[in-house]
Amino acid sequence: MFRYLCKANFLVLLLGFSNLIATTPSLAQEAYLIGARLTLPTVDVDGQYYRAELDIVPDTEPVELVLTSGLVLATAAPSNPATFSNNTLNIPFLSFGGTDYKLGLELVNPSPMRFRLSSATPIVSDNISNPASIDEAMLSFNDFENGLFGSVDASPGWKLESNIDGNSYYCNAPGNTYSSFRVGDSSWSNYAFEARVRRNSNNADGYLELYARFDNSNGNGYRAALTKDYAFLSYASPSKNWPGKSVDAGVDQWVTLRVELVGTNVKFFVNGQLVSETTDSSIANGVVGVGANPNTSICIDDLKVWAIDEKGPVDRDVLGAPDPFNTALKYAGACTFCFMSEDPLSPVANGQGGYRPNDSDTREQIVIDQTFSVPAGQEVIWDNKIVWVRPTQRGNINVFGKLTIENSLLLWEQNQHQQTRLIVKDGGSLSVASSYAFTTNPFLLNWDYESGSTIYYDKMVSNHWTALSGSVNYTSKNYSSARLTIFENVHNANIQISNAHHVWLEVFPPAGNHTIVFPDKKPVWANWHLNGLWPATTVAIEESYIYDRDISLTADVHATIADTPSGFSVGWAVNSNDAQTRSCEIRGLGDPNNNDGKLYTKKSWDVSCNNSSLTVINSKVQRAWPNPYGNVTLRVYDSNLVDPRNFGNPGGSPTTFEVYNSRVENLAAYQGGRVYAENVKIGTDIEVKDNGTRVYGYNVARSEGTGPVTVIQAGGGLYIELSEPGAPWATP
Repeated sequence: MFRYLCKANFLVLLLGFSNLIATTPSLAQEAYLIGARLTLPTVDVDGQYYRAELDIVPDTEPVELVLTSGLVLATAAPSNPATFSNNTLNIPFLSFGGTDYKLGLELVNPSPMRFRLSSATPIVSDNISNPASIDEAMLSFNDFENGLFGSVDASPGWKLESNIDGNSYYCNAPGNTYSSFRVGDSSWSNYAFEARVRRNSNNADGYLELYARFDNSNGNGYRAALTKDYAFLSYASPSKNWPGKSVDAGVDQWVTLRVELVGTNVKFFVNGQLVSETTDSSIANGVVGVGANPNTSICIDDLKVWAIDEKGPVDRDVLGAPDPFNTALKYAGACTFCFMSEDPLSPVANGQGGYRPNDSDTREQIVIDQTFSVPAGQEVIWDNKIVWVRPTQRGNINVFGKLTIENSLLLWEQNQHQQTRLIVKDGGSLSVASSYAFTTNPFLLNWDYESGSTIYYDKMVSNHWTALSGSVNYTSKNYSSARLTIFENVHNANIQISNAHHVWLEVFPPAGNHTIVFPDKKPVWANWHLNGLWPATTVAIEESYIYDRDISLTADVHATIADTPSGFSVGWAVNSNDAQTRSCEIRGLGDPNNNDGKLYTKKSWDVSCNNSSLTVINSKVQRAWPNPYGNVTLRVYDSNLVDPRNFGNPGGSPTTFEVYNSRVENLAAYQGGRVYAENVKIGTDIEVKDNGTRVYGYNVARSEGTGPVTVIQAGGGLYIELSEPGAPWATP
């Protein structure tokens, strides 16, 4: 009699949850535990098969579980199901903590059905895999307490907010269009996606959705929708809707939503209750996200994505997925500045090759130009400001005293490359904390640190280049940017870089013979010490993301780069002060058709003009930037060049520079220098400045797209297109 009573109670409870919805069995045969939820894919109750879920009751000893949801299965169950008989739920297999168990759960209350763990017998199996813990399976985690964790793709207006208790969450800015927030890897396929969500007070009739297996390119994917009183699964596009259930999810209530996807099985849970389930093969993989219909304000918190299969969580190491609990990950990757989206005061891309203030940034704005300076013995403080640098002509900002920048945004708005540099002079100091410095357009910008200066960065993020010479005390820490040239005249310097989100060094060795093995790069976090390369100088890089590292050569430097197959690039300053013009050439630096470079077993280049050479052994040369000046003629053939510059020879014969059959990002000439380019592809522009400066081009075109090459002419410099090949000066 009790046997049939238990069966009846089981059926009554299932009726309350599922209205006796008939479905096919899950692919899973064994029970699995995710968090505090025990899922039984198949339970045999006197010949009738069910799918059941039980939640662990907190603070119970022995452990107790309560039946929370279930479905009647319409077809025969797979082998080895759980069984319910004689007041006991027998579970033949459950993996927990790396051990497999056979469990017995004793019924202690018939309505609602509540069970107590009565036995847990370890079993040994060579052919059943052990599910991982949820932490081991976690692919993405974000509680927003320390900003956004990882790069995101969000519609405008999303921002971090906090309640009176200091708990942080991520909220949209409702408007007349859908708002959405997406995160993850498009290759994700089988996973559970859980988040706490809240519909805020405005537009109480609005709804929100979890996105799963979402395709950012076309908006296709599964959507788990929640209104104030109903929850259901859908797919778009084409549009599909599956039955859901009534729920209580009013305004200003935090609700936990979860979507589980394994193969073609998709399930949607609200506060732990299964509300919708389907079998569908419309899409196999995609990212996750949260969205809201127009004029609906929502917030999201405690976002979690973990890998699962039919048995439960899957260790991400098996999948080769990165550890989302590694805080450094959000700073890594090809998208150098994506992590800035976590900060509502960070700049945003302006669509013109630069950055602008965030729409929500209301800090005071000030404007300076090239005439600004900090005199010796004085301090200028910019705190909580947006500072626009808008030069009216060429000229540099000089810091002789102390410039302190905190919680601010600096934006350089130049109209030519290097129009206004920031130069910290001997005795000057620059201290920047929790701030950003960016250009508003593609024009190049340098900050220069002269001998005797002191530089201190603490969470200072920027996209400009910096350079130091002589004796400089330089500190960069706490996920700052470290794009730095260290010149050959450096001595008695102290350079300390720790936890940089982006390290890119250009190394100028002093005169002599040097062999350097560069560390691997992208995606590598590493320690790198260059002590001993410059006199009495310490260069210590600790736990930082090695984005790139280059070498640049000057007179009397003979460098060997060994065992650097991940690639490096090379600059070459080629000069001569001899009365007679000296000629030299460079061939095959990198591959003009491949920015990734060319791997050499062993190859050497010698430049006789200034007695310098480069040898590579088991290393890849990617790109180069030879810069001639003085009384030289330099010819470069079949190379991949970044920004080669002819700096001219004021007061002497013009420096001549010829480039053949190469790709050049930015080609420039100054101070009367002459350049001839033949069969050259230009990536960005040609820059010609100063009286008497000339750049001649034959068969010069853009490397991408159509239309004429962008040419910048200033101060009397001219670009001249030729109809016939050949440099317009005598060549050997």
